[in-house]
Amino acid sequence: MPSYYPVPEVAAIESLIAGLISATPHVGRGQAPDPERDSTGVFAEYITDGDVLGALMYADAGAVDAIGGSMMGLEADAIAEASGKAHVLDEAMEGFQEIANIFASCLNSDFTEHLRLRVTHKLPGQLSDEVKRLWRKPRARRSYRVEVSDIGDGHVVLYLD
Repeated sequence: MPSYYPVPEVAAIESLIAGLISATPHVGRGQAPDPERDSTGVFAEYITDGDVLGALMYADAGAVDAIGGSMMGLEADAIAEASGKAHVLDEAMEGFQEIANIFASCLNSDFTEHLRLRVTHKLPGQLSDEVKRLWRKPRARRSYRVEVSDIGDGHVVLYLD
């Protein structure tokens, strides 16, 4: 069953991140498992103008800290220490939210309903039934490996309705 929303190209994601951080990002398709219930990281919800969940993005702690931490100008040592413990830094979370908001542009097309960021959830934490449904049974799933040069790396997984 095809997704209602386009799967973003690697180049589009890399370009978006590169335009927002001072370090050099590298994005590639990667194999990433679905997060476990007690995983650390972030879920970002993307909804239509009618408040219907259309896409969900999971970023593990490494990706959040590397991308968001770089955006916020955090020290590489602090990012590496947090990522090594699978801990999401609050400052990195703030930067990642900005990137997650702009990322909605990679999910929109002329042929689909417009999506926008509704909220980000720091994990582990409570998730709505709507989020759990899309996480467990998406129409499409794509995972990416994201590396920020000299900062860190992690995985991002998209779940599309």
